[in-house]
Amino acid sequence: MYNTVMVILTGLLLGFSLYWSGVSHRRRARSSLRLENLTIARILLYALGYAMFLLAICEYLIGYEEATLIIKGMSFAVVFGGMIFGLGLGVIGNCPGVSLAALPYEHKCKTVGIILGGGLGYWLYGLTANFWYSTDIYQLWNVRHLTLYQLSEFIPSVMSCGYGGIFFLGVMMMVAAILMPRHYRHKEKFEKHS
Repeated sequence: MYNTVMVILTGLLLGFSLYWSGVSHRRRARSSLRLENLTIARILLYALGYAMFLLAICEYLIGYEEATLIIKGMSFAVVFGGMIFGLGLGVIGNCPGVSLAALPYEHKCKTVGIILGGGLGYWLYGLTANFWYSTDIYQLWNVRHLTLYQLSEFIPSVMSCGYGGIFFLGVMMMVAAILMPRHYRHKEKFEKHS
């Protein structure tokens, strides 16, 4: 029960912060997809770097059970699902994950459409999951659990740098996010305004 309450409270805080910062607004999402406004890219890059930084610091200071790390496996199903997600994001211009936070803005019917479309996709997958498992699509391009840096002796990795590499890459990502410009303008627009 405690975990459920914490998930709900964390989700409410995340939704409020997305709405308050304006990140969930459809115009900002579209401008991010067109690489005109890099605010969302900066936030994501900094958040990833900060999470990696904290992971390395926690390992060095207090240590933890590496078996508690949840690493998603890589397969064709993940790539295909990502392509469907990206296509829907590009067509509608908003991420399903922040669609509820975008509800107070204009175009409420599009937001409701995102929510209903996500529910429909979930329902269709539930009906057809046994078929997809029987086609062995989950075994195509299946590299199982693979990490960039070695986090555990039980999980294969690309490099053997370990937590030192995670620390360094996390700091580099945070620095890159800070130095990244807020807006990127096309060359024609830049020449027009200069």
